[in-house]
Amino acid sequence: MKKFLMDFIPEVYTKNEESLRKARLFVLICFLTSFFSAFYLLSSIYFNMPHAAYAMAFNVVGFLIIPFLFKHKLISLYWTANLYVLIGAIGVGVVTLYTGGLHSSILPWFAVLPITSLMLTNKKSAWFWTITSYVLVTVIGVLAFQKFNFIDESGSSMIAIFNTMNLNGLVLLIFLITLVFENTKNTALQRLDEKNVLLAKEKHKSEELLLNILPFDVSEELKAFGQTKARSFDSTSVLFTDFVGFTHIAQTLSPQELVDELHECFTAFDEIAHKYNIEKIKTIGDAYMAVSGLPHENAEHAYDMVSAAIEIREFMADRAKKKAKTFAIRIGVHSGGVVAGVVGIKKFSYDIWGDTVNTAARMEQNSEGGKINISETTHNLIKEKFDCVYRGELEAKNKGKLKMYYVNNII
Repeated sequence: MKKFLMDFIPEVYTKNEESLRKARLFVLICFLTSFFSAFYLLSSIYFNMPHAAYAMAFNVVGFLIIPFLFKHKLISLYWTANLYVLIGAIGVGVVTLYTGGLHSSILPWFAVLPITSLMLTNKKSAWFWTITSYVLVTVIGVLAFQKFNFIDESGSSMIAIFNTMNLNGLVLLIFLITLVFENTKNTALQRLDEKNVLLAKEKHKSEELLLNILPFDVSEELKAFGQTKARSFDSTSVLFTDFVGFTHIAQTLSPQELVDELHECFTAFDEIAHKYNIEKIKTIGDAYMAVSGLPHENAEHAYDMVSAAIEIREFMADRAKKKAKTFAIRIGVHSGGVVAGVVGIKKFSYDIWGDTVNTAARMEQNSEGGKINISETTHNLIKEKFDCVYRGELEAKNKGKLKMYYVNNII
């Protein structure tokens, strides 16, 4: 059946699901009503109802010609559908006049005209045929009220046949209308579900992207209120790393090789940071900055940060054994209070500020390749669990002399 119907549908209506649905329904209705009209025609001839026979013959020919006009794109779906309703209105009107007027069993078919128009065209046409049907039925009612002598060519046998056919036809049409609206509803719900799934995926991507920039709590606050408040954290550990001789080695690598090398190293650092619940803050050139102890307080922040620093050092040492062109790393860690928050409105970033950050940067600057340099404050927090070597008091830029320690390994 689908293949048969598709033979009458121009290609232009197959590109859109809604257009295809309407076109297929239109062709189906044309052939179904031509079948019913043919049965009425034969019945009218048999029971000697000439006017009804003429009207049904007109309907049969019209309903059969319309799909071919549509197939060969002589008329658009909109106008062929309106032509179909017009032919139906003429047929129903003539048969009504010659089968008892207001008492005709064919009269309910006037109600079908606007419904058919609504399914196949648009609201404007449906309103036109609603008013037309209303006017025609009203005129027949007024004529009946004025005792107009309607010709009734139908006998009792024909009335029984007409009633049976009309009831069957209306039941079939109501079923088709219900089926159309059910399919339309299901299609709309399916599209809505697909859009919701797509929206959920895009939302998930956006949230993942946001979480790559901001901590979870901060991103949730930003989504809820459109802004975030800066917070103070009294107990954190800040880490800085830097590649020794970066400029010299970078000159021996192609731009892509340099980017690939940095990407692989920083990706490994990110994974180590994630393992210890450390918040990566940013990379600046070949420098890597992270903090432990925020956005959630963590009593083991210093232990976690130094443990991560050891793993980063070991990763770079192993990498140097496998690759000739890679970097040596120096690491600095200091513990203390910081202020954290989001800055900017475009390409915003989560950042930390305070003397702790500056001191951590000085620890890294006073470190050496393959070494982890920590402050006295950090040492006091982790000395029971790590083997450290006191370096003495060393001059730090803008900080004066600071006590510094190298971390060897976990005890």
